[in-house]
Amino acid sequence: AFVYPSPEFQASCISVGDTECVMTISSGLVELLEADEMTFVVGHEIGHFLLSHGEDAHSAHGFLPERLIVGRRMEISADRMGLIACSSLDASIWAIMKIFSGLPKSHLNFDVAEFIAQIGQTDTKRSGTSGMSTHPSMIVRSRALLWFSMELDKTLSAIKTDTNPN
Repeated sequence: AFVYPSPEFQASCISVGDTECVMTISSGLVELLEADEMTFVVGHEIGHFLLSHGEDAHSAHGFLPERLIVGRRMEISADRMGLIACSSLDASIWAIMKIFSGLPKSHLNFDVAEFIAQIGQTDTKRSGTSGMSTHPSMIVRSRALLWFSMELDKTLSAIKTDTNPN
């Protein structure tokens, strides 16, 4: 992994073989995020590598709209890997919020719990995603993370119950 000098908020992971990759992270992103939020981003980028998204993106066939939809799905999957890596829904959503806004926590009047409560009431069809974007909106990504975290919690509870007879 390498940090490169740039005020932009960028990270990428490029495959250099079946078992190796190179990750680059902008210095702006390092400055913006706290450790657990950076863990989300690193997990997200490694998720792209583990799920072979680089290969899938380059081999995508079809018209542009289909490729954009595939790209958005890849981002949701990579977000799930980031959540698993950092083990915190709050840190995951904070990372997304900061990257979308470009602002540190000190400049955001944001309550993750309140935001999560409002996600269920939001129409994701009007969530602010540009039709030409490969990344889903912050709301769609946050909702997907919330649902995934609830399923993950259920799965982990079931595993604990199965392995602990008491």
